[in-house]
Parts: sequence; C-alpha cells; structure tokens
Amino acid sequence: NDLKRETAEKLELGVKVRDMEKELDATNQKLKSSQKVQMDFVEKLKTLKNNLIRQKQDLDKREKIFEAQRKQLTQLDASVSPTLEPHSPRTQELEPLFKEIENLNAQKLKLEQQNRDDKAQWSTEKEKLESNLKLVVQHLK
Repeated sequence: NDLKRETAEKLELGVKVRDMEKELDATNQKLKSSQKVQMDFVEKLKTLKNNLIRQKQDLDKREKIFEAQRKQLTQLDASVSPTLEPHSPRTQELEPLFKEIENLNAQKLKLEQQNRDDKAQWSTEKEKLESNLKLVVQHLK
C-alpha cells in the first residue's frame, strides 16, 4: 500500500512538474513575442521619425526657394509696375510674369497648407505611437 501510494504521489508530482514546465515555456514564448512586437514598434517609430525629419527638411528647402523667388518677383514687380500703363505693349509682354507670380502665390499657399497638414498628421501619428508604446510597456509589466 505504501509503495502504491508513493508511486501515485511520484506520478502526480511528475505530472505537476510537466504542467509547470509547459506553463513556463508558454510564458517565455509570450514574453519573446511581446519583446519582438515592442522592437518592431520601436523600429516603426524610428522610421516614422526619420521620414518626418526628411519631410521637414524638404519643406524648409522648398520654403527657402519660394522665399527667394518671391523676393525676386517683388523686386521685379516694384521696378516694372511704375513704368507700365495698363494696356501698353510692355504690360502685355509682362502678362506671363504676372501670371507666374499668381501661380507662385498659389503654390505658396498650397505648400503652407500641406505643411500644416503634415504637422497635424505627424502629431496624430506620434500620439498614436506613444499610446501604443505605453500599452506595450504596460503589457510587459
């Protein structure tokens, strides 16, 4: 009887040990999976940050070019406008320049709006990513 009871206890203990090992393996897998998700998330954040930096640099560059063109056109306009009469041949020759000025002003407004939109999108993406990162960190704790 003692031998049967002892054997049964050993078998029961063996089953408990195997169950604990399985549980430990499952926990380790979850942890590894969670760490991979976190690392992927960090990489996505880095990529997004680098993209935003490049976009901002591009916008800054475009803004400088636009500003230089605007100054040139303003100077040209100031030097030409006083000497022109509304329907003179000279005014008609310069009509394409006036249209170009209008086009550049429209481009400027469009770029400024795009810049605002990009900043708003970046802010929204940043908030989402920060929120997701907090959730990942909380999940890991």
